[in-house]
Amino acid sequence: MDDATRTALSTLLAMDATLAAEPDRLGRALTDLLPHDDHAVWLLSTGARFRLPTLLGAGTPDAVELARNALVEQAGLRSDVAAWVAHSWSAALGGHPTTGPVETPSSRRPGPATAVRLAVWPDGSPLLAAVTDQGVFLGVVNGSGAPAWLGVATPTAPNSRDVAIVVDDVRGSVSWSDSGGVHTRRLARMGYGGGGADTVALSGPQVLVPAREPRYPLVVRFGTGGLDVLWAADRSHLRRSLVSDWAPDAVDAPAPQPGDLGRLTAMDLADGDGRTAWLAALTDRGHLLVSRWDLPLDDLAQWTAVPTPVQLVGVAVAARPGGAVVLGCTAAGHLLAVDARSAHGGTGRWRTVSPPDGVGPLTTATGLAAGSAGAGAWLAVLGTPAGWLAPVRFGDDEVLLGAGRPLGLTD
Repeated sequence: MDDATRTALSTLLAMDATLAAEPDRLGRALTDLLPHDDHAVWLLSTGARFRLPTLLGAGTPDAVELARNALVEQAGLRSDVAAWVAHSWSAALGGHPTTGPVETPSSRRPGPATAVRLAVWPDGSPLLAAVTDQGVFLGVVNGSGAPAWLGVATPTAPNSRDVAIVVDDVRGSVSWSDSGGVHTRRLARMGYGGGGADTVALSGPQVLVPAREPRYPLVVRFGTGGLDVLWAADRSHLRRSLVSDWAPDAVDAPAPQPGDLGRLTAMDLADGDGRTAWLAALTDRGHLLVSRWDLPLDDLAQWTAVPTPVQLVGVAVAARPGGAVVLGCTAAGHLLAVDARSAHGGTGRWRTVSPPDGVGPLTTATGLAAGSAGAGAWLAVLGTPAGWLAPVRFGDDEVLLGAGRPLGLTD
């Protein structure tokens, strides 16, 4: 094994463990440390591309052999070359198995949240983000219990801030508003598979979009080659910033404005059929707004006001096969849903969503979040005496919730 190669990989992972989930970024970083060894850079990046960190992170006795076999069968490498890659990754990961940026749950509860967000990994497991008066937190879910909460950041005036989270395969980012701009930390999924528990590695914080005082709402999605960020400072003027992985500065793009419909109080986004995304928002004048986003044309349409049967205090959007659903909650904790496309076209029919089993009724609801991926969808509701999280199943004309569990934000 080449000591320089192993040292380079180990050094980079110790600095930023999320590189293991981003092969292209890892390759660029390795090139800086190994400028004369393109072949080793390509091989180690290939190991990341074929998810060796996940296979090796399972901790089974045959993990290295499984990683070698994966490279032979899936990447087409010779057995001896695949063995070198697998052993190089094993040695690099073994140098810092759980130190540095790999996060562990805090023993303290985050406290009552003012905002919550949901993302779903491709295998259907949820990952949450929340803002409380103690800061920004990530909620990792294992088994059937409440999320384990990890501290992410401590923004100034946290009760006026928002948080957003996106994931894709084994990577993602958690972003939040704070003085100086929209900030972010890259994240990588670690430890799952092979019976291992989910955990998250986080990079150091960085400013995603420089701004004086962004507050809420905040929505982030993966765009072409980077992140697409929708944010506001005064809740009246919505800004859109395109942040590329290879460009140093964010680029502004058009965004729909609420105008005389009021100031934005909540906003959410979900991709629908792969060509369309749906954006929904609430205003302080009681309006529900929906916008259609044509992704191939990058055309984010102006808001359409959608009538609601009752006053909503929370809104979320979840992708479903062939489209998306807008979900709302009332102050009393009642849930409703409507097809996004039908609502936008003026023909939507609202339906009641029954609460999940296993959790008590809410006396007051304050917020809502949804997330979905190919293998499943989840819904989270903030409220008193305790918020809850539940899996979602979509029927022909209804939204069905599975067994609920507490969010675990408070004792």
